[in-house]
Formats: sequence, structure tokens, C-alpha cells
Amino acid sequence: MALVLPTTGEKCAVQVKSETTRSTLEEYVEKLKGYSGYSRMFFAYHTPPDLFDAPEHVTVWNRKEIAKQLIGGSCQLATGQDDLK
Repeated sequence: MALVLPTTGEKCAVQVKSETTRSTLEEYVEKLKGYSGYSRMFFAYHTPPDLFDAPEHVTVWNRKEIAKQLIGGSCQLATGQDDLK
């Protein structure tokens, strides 16, 4: 998956995993080096609950961080047709 950050225009790779390992994260960090035009990566996962360390250009969200971002308002969810206008 890919996204563009509206505030900076950066093109970002996104990986979402239900279950993962530190070595899987490291594999995707290496793959990012070969992705033309991508400057950042978001790596989000549910299990394990531990938050992995990652390079500065990789944002890692475990289940706790995902919940914090959603509740804190950093992410906005469309809940109905009126929200999509």
C-alpha cells in the first residue's frame, strides 16, 4: 500500500500486519531502499505488543500506538456519507 502525506507531499510505503517479527520489519526496511520515490514507511501491526525500534524514516505503530493515534485525532475516519464530502 502507498500513501501521500498531505502536509509534506511525501510518498510513503505502508505495511500492515496482524502478526509480525522484528526480522520482518527489518526485511521491509531493506526493501524500502529499492522503492523509487518513497521517502518513508509506516509499519503497523497488532502482535506482538512490543514496539520495535526502527530507523528515523520508518514509523512503527503497534496496537497501542494505533489506538492512541486514532483516539488522539491524528487519524480521521470516515463514518458516513456526509464525512466523505
